[in-house]
Amino acid sequence: GKPVYPEFRDNMHVRAVSFDARLGLWIGIDFGLTPAALFGQRTMLGRWHWIDELVTQDMGAKRFGQLLRNKLDREYQGATIGGIFGDPAGDDRAQTDEITPFQILRGEGVPALPAPSNDPVLRREAVALPLSRLIDGVPGLVIDPRCDVARKGMAGGYQYKRLQIVGDSRFHDKPNKNRFSHVCEAGQYMLLGAGEGKAVMRPVGAEAPRRPKRARGMDD
Repeated sequence: GKPVYPEFRDNMHVRAVSFDARLGLWIGIDFGLTPAALFGQRTMLGRWHWIDELVTQDMGAKRFGQLLRNKLDREYQGATIGGIFGDPAGDDRAQTDEITPFQILRGEGVPALPAPSNDPVLRREAVALPLSRLIDGVPGLVIDPRCDVARKGMAGGYQYKRLQIVGDSRFHDKPNKNRFSHVCEAGQYMLLGAGEGKAVMRPVGAEAPRRPKRARGMDD
């Protein structure tokens, strides 16, 4: 298949980054029967750190919500939550049930909200932009090695499936759903919810909003 993120370089974008209690904790969620969550933080200079993941299989929203709540209580107790964002489709009611996955998560103490968009192009670009920019010589998105599934997904496991056309290399326009896609898409929802999508949607030639001045030495 064709990698969704050819911008990703393992030797550049993977390095140890630990949780920083001074920064807000952001979480992205992808639903389905293989729900996944990705944990991230944005530094004072705007660099993203993907620090942890929760990847499951054959699990409903209620059990997943319990695992996520337990992980937050056990490993991130006292963290300031910047936002928890998931696939907007999770706000749709099933034909056989009036309860949505977001309602189930909230019932388990996880205040998740729908991400601003589910557009696949916008989601891809929201992650591709920080992958491609440098901040003080360091990529704008860094992934900790403990995010093993996300790391493998970004390295090519998350991909567009090749179309079965003889003599022509063509691919589907939407990523293939596999064990790597869920956590990678959770990262997309996280960054969209945190505002990365606004930069993608800014009109050509429009001036980027100015960042407030901050004290130096708070980034690392």
